[in-house]
Amino acid sequence: MRRTLKNRSVAAIVVIFTPVGAVLLHRDPFGDGTIAWPVAIIVALLGNAFLAYVVTPWAAPYLASTGGHEGAANAAPQSVAVAERWTSGTLMVFGLLAIMALGLSNSEVIVTPTERLEKNAALVKRTVEAQAPARFKPMLSAADTWKMSERTLRTCVPPPDDIGESWCVVVRSENDQLTIVKAGPGLSNAAQALEWHPELAAQNGR
Repeated sequence: MRRTLKNRSVAAIVVIFTPVGAVLLHRDPFGDGTIAWPVAIIVALLGNAFLAYVVTPWAAPYLASTGGHEGAANAAPQSVAVAERWTSGTLMVFGLLAIMALGLSNSEVIVTPTERLEKNAALVKRTVEAQAPARFKPMLSAADTWKMSERTLRTCVPPPDDIGESWCVVVRSENDQLTIVKAGPGLSNAAQALEWHPELAAQNGR
C-alpha cells in the first residue's frame, strides 16, 4: 500500500472517479429520493479509496508477474506501477457500472397517463368480454373510468336501460404492470363517489 500511495496516477484516477460516483449516489440507486451531497461524496471517496489503496496494492503485484506469491514479491516496481493504474481504473469502472445497474433495476418504468389509460381500456375490454354477463358487453362503449388514485382506476360499464347495477373493473398499476383488483357488479362510479364522499352531493346542490 505504501508504494501505491506514491503512485500519482492512482491518486488522479481516484480524483476523477469520485465526483462521478457521487453524482450517481446522489440520485439514490437504492430507492426513492436522493442521498445528500456530502454523504454521496464521502461514500464515493471511501469506496474508491478502498479499491485504490486496499484492493489494488494486493492485486497489482500478481498482475505484474506470473510467478505466484514469490513472483509478486519480486515484481519490477515499474511493472507494478503500470498494473496499479490499470487495476484501480478497472475496479472503479466496474464500481460505477454496478451502481448504474442497481439504479436501473430499482427505477420504475415511466408510463405516460395516456399509455396507462389505453392499457387499462384494453384490459377492461378483455375482462368484460371474458367475465361480464352478456347484457353488459354491448355497453362497453359507454363505460366510464374513475381515477381513484395515482395507481388505481375504476371502470364501470352501465347496465342496459339503466336498470340494475353497473359492471365494474378496478385496476391497479405497479411498475408498468396492470393488475385487476376486483371485477363484478357494483354501483356506478358517480354513485360510488357520492357514497364515499356525501359532501359532494351538498356541493352539487343535491
